[in-house]
Amino acid sequence: MQDAESVDSRERKMTEKGLLYNLELKQKERTKLLKSLNGVCDELEQLTSETKDTDAVKQVYTTWVSLYEQLLVSHEQFQKLLEVDHDRELDDAWFQERNKNFIILNDNVQQWFISNQVPKIVVTTAQEDSMSRISRGSRRSRTSSSASSQLSTAKLKEEQRKAELIARANSLADKKELEEAKLQLRMREEELEIKTEMQVSEAKVKVIEALEKSMREDQELEESLIKDEIVTKPKGLHVKYKLNPNLI
Repeated sequence: MQDAESVDSRERKMTEKGLLYNLELKQKERTKLLKSLNGVCDELEQLTSETKDTDAVKQVYTTWVSLYEQLLVSHEQFQKLLEVDHDRELDDAWFQERNKNFIILNDNVQQWFISNQVPKIVVTTAQEDSMSRISRGSRRSRTSSSASSQLSTAKLKEEQRKAELIARANSLADKKELEEAKLQLRMREEELEIKTEMQVSEAKVKVIEALEKSMREDQELEESLIKDEIVTKPKGLHVKYKLNPNLI
C-alpha cells in the first residue's frame, strides 16, 4: 500500500521541464491579462472624466472587475509555482507595484459612482468575490507599501550609519598617517641628534689625541734639549804637577 502511494506521489510530482513549461504558460497568461486590464483602465478613466453615462461606466467597470479577478487568480497560481521564497517575494513586489494603479483606479471609480449618486451596483456572487479580492489586494498593497516604507527607513538609517563609519574610518586613517609622520619625524630627529653627538665625540677624541701627541712631542723635545745640554757642557781643567824631589 505504501509503495503504491509512493509511486503515485512521484507521478504527481511535477518534473523540472513541466514546472518550467507551466511557469512560462502562467507568466504569459498574467502578462496578457495585465495588458487587457490596462486597456480597460484607460477606457474607464476616459469615461469617468468625459461622461455622466452611468450605464456605460457600469458596463466597462463590470468588465474591469472580471479581468481583475482573472488577474489575481493568475498571479496566485504563478506564485505557487515559484519554489524559492526569494523569487516569490521579488515577483510579488513586482506585481504589487502594478497592482497599486488598479487599486487607485477602483477607488476613483467608486468615488465617481458616489458623486453621481449611482445606486449600489448589483453584482453576481463571482463579482462579489472579485470585489472582495480587490479589497484584500488593496489591504495587502497598503501593508506591502508600509513594509516597504519601513524597510526604506531602516535602509536609510543603515546608509547613514555606513557613511558615519566610513567617515570615522577615513579620519582614523588620516590620524594614523599623521601619527606615523610624527613618529618618523621624531625618529629622524633622534637619528640626527645621535649622529651629531657622535660627530662631536669623534671631534673631541681627535682634539685629545692631538693634545696628547703635542704633549709627547714637547716632552720628547725637552728631553732632547736636556740631553744635548749635558753633552755640550765644558769639562773642568785638571793640571797635574810633578813634584820636584829636590824641593822636598
